[in-house]
Amino acid sequence: MQIAHQKQTQMPNSIKKHTLLVVLLLLLSSLGYAQKETVKILKDSYKKGFVRKTNDSLYYQKMFFTEFPSNFKSFKELYGYNDLTGKNAPLSDVALDHINHLFRLKSIDRNLVIKKVVSIAINASYQVDGINYFNSNFISLVSTQTKPFIEILDTHNNIEITSVWAFYFDYENSFDRKKSYDELMKLVAPFDPNMISLIKKGYQRSTRKWKKDN
Repeated sequence: MQIAHQKQTQMPNSIKKHTLLVVLLLLLSSLGYAQKETVKILKDSYKKGFVRKTNDSLYYQKMFFTEFPSNFKSFKELYGYNDLTGKNAPLSDVALDHINHLFRLKSIDRNLVIKKVVSIAINASYQVDGINYFNSNFISLVSTQTKPFIEILDTHNNIEITSVWAFYFDYENSFDRKKSYDELMKLVAPFDPNMISLIKKGYQRSTRKWKKDN
């Protein structure tokens, strides 16, 4: 009798599927709302922190920094290009201004900026516009803030570090890539000789990628 009762109270597969679908739709709706809120906060804090010169500009600059994405997936969803839909991300039209100001923030401790930049660069990959702007600023940051950058990068594991260097060299022109590699080796060797092998791995990964694509 107990077994028969259990069979009667089992949820039919159709109801299970319907329930899962409802949960999924609610989750997607929640994610969409969260992204809209993030877009609104970034636009508003950028305008009040950098465009309008008011007494509370520093407050909004810090808000902008806090809200700015801290990983590549979120960064791409806001400033990149959606390969599946063929549409630009919601902040792609202001990507250059936002990214330039992120890298030049003086109201935020420099190490905190570098930490955020490193976290975005982990497992990142080249794309035009927003991600290209980030990559250009990223290369400049490494060349001007080499020692603190290496110290912060060293807190990550070798797989993540290699992915950061692969992104550093992730552009099509092989001549420029090799030139950048040689210059970086000279910069990093005095600070951290152990980093050299990981830079080489990142460079080789990017080189293989572009050879394959071409």
